[in-house]
Amino acid sequence: MVLGMKIFGENSFGWRIPAALLGVGIVFLVYKIAKELFEDEILALLAAAVLSLDGLLLVMNRIGMNDTYFLFFALLAIYLYIKDRNLLSAIAFGLSAASKWSAIWTIPIFLILHFALKKKFRISYLWFLIIPPLVYLATYIPMFLSGHTWETFVGMQKQMWWYHTRLKATHAYTSSWWSWPIMARPVYLYTSDEVGGFVSRIYAMGNPAVFWFGLFSVLSVAFFSFIERNKKLGLVVFSYLIFFVPWAASPRIMFLYHYLPSIPFMCIAIAYVLRRFPKLIFPLLAISFSLFVYFYPHWAGLSIPIKLDTSYYWFPSWR
Repeated sequence: MVLGMKIFGENSFGWRIPAALLGVGIVFLVYKIAKELFEDEILALLAAAVLSLDGLLLVMNRIGMNDTYFLFFALLAIYLYIKDRNLLSAIAFGLSAASKWSAIWTIPIFLILHFALKKKFRISYLWFLIIPPLVYLATYIPMFLSGHTWETFVGMQKQMWWYHTRLKATHAYTSSWWSWPIMARPVYLYTSDEVGGFVSRIYAMGNPAVFWFGLFSVLSVAFFSFIERNKKLGLVVFSYLIFFVPWAASPRIMFLYHYLPSIPFMCIAIAYVLRRFPKLIFPLLAISFSLFVYFYPHWAGLSIPIKLDTSYYWFPSWR
């Protein structure tokens, strides 16, 4: 984000453009991961296509938050691990953890990948014990150079831990972790004053077709994984669950966008179901694209007639 501001200035474009570019990278990485896992070009393209039609990813890629950075580097670490590029994977994992502590849930994915892909132990795995902590510390170098001490560093870690384990707060748009797959409560991010019967708003919410068919797909893939003893399908389901189910143990307030890192694996599950039942491909893509066009103003903050804006609130909890 700082690099974008250095190049383009301290303005909204400067701090938005890095996340927007990494958001495109997320779609590409989902394509690459799906292709490596299933060796199926069409499945990989379907996963990327469905992900590109989701609204939550679009919204989070366009605002100045760290979720896109964390997710990009987590997926990059997973892809590089699959390719046995362990040093680079460790660096990417360190960057992901430096962006957001949620990256810790990438570690179980590495372990499941090891067994699902029948990997053998490599000495290069030791990079994961050395590199990520060094990368994490390296991101604090500017802070130390500006005169802060180790006491400040330790204090920041304690404060972040307290925030996630002790914070008691309220918010009008908070939601429980179990409600995220059904998109029960979007997050209201922005609104403008009404001018001439027009208004603009931004809601962090997904594409209903992607979210709801995605939930069906994850359940279906879990079933196929169990019946067929397919470890790769089990990996997809596990990766989907590991990024949001642990939130059940957190006492802090939570929001729909915490579901974001599960969405890439949900889209891989969707792609698998579509490949298994190809007659569903066109209907799902057509409906998803139509809803993308319909909801785009609601995700991008475009000025639209109030009547159109009102049509987006399908349920009272969406307002």
